[in-house]
Amino acid sequence: TAKEDEEREREREKERQQEAAEDEAEAEAEAERREVEEVARQDQEAVAEAKFQEVSESLNAKANVVPSCWFFQDMQGNNQGPYIGPQMQLWFQSNYFNGATMVIPVYEPFESNPGVPHDASFEPLESVYPLLASNPELTFVTAPNGTGALDRARAERDAVLQENARAREEDEASAKAYAEARTARAAAREKEKADAAKRAAAAKESKKALIEQLRAERKATGAPA
Repeated sequence: TAKEDEEREREREKERQQEAAEDEAEAEAEAERREVEEVARQDQEAVAEAKFQEVSESLNAKANVVPSCWFFQDMQGNNQGPYIGPQMQLWFQSNYFNGATMVIPVYEPFESNPGVPHDASFEPLESVYPLLASNPELTFVTAPNGTGALDRARAERDAVLQENARAREEDEASAKAYAEARTARAAAREKEKADAAKRAAAAKESKKALIEQLRAERKATGAPA
């Protein structure tokens, strides 16, 4: 009946309003998630950039400084040192070391018996002295001119930037698809509501026409309207 149809439409309208409210809440949660992830990406990029700048500044500060002593890793991977440059040079000339030997320069005074630096890492000797083959006599007794640490820091920074750029593109595409889907759902609800209103109006007009028809028939037969 018409009354039952009206009741069903009222219930359906409540459901549409609830769906719209849930859509809005989900959209807010999604926007918050993207914002949190973007802040995390920016923090990650800031850390990578800070590390790169720190390594760059450290290399610049030590550009022409001869290390006071060195550590190296033996064949078993054990740290050995510290040893002064001339001693390391002597061992190198005696073929105790090669380009693959892992070493780390130390700039603290040798007399203080320094430990392995915490702000640096072991690198292959050929990375510390890229011209090792052509200038073996300069190894350990001149300022290192390798840029391995800087290259690694730059590569790590660039990798973070590339990964985050990819993540942002995916997020943007996902947000666009989500917005389109949400718009489509809202349009579908509005269409359903409009269609229901048209049906209700049509039913009302049909009822009105039927009443008019009955009145006309009664009038034609002389019955009271």
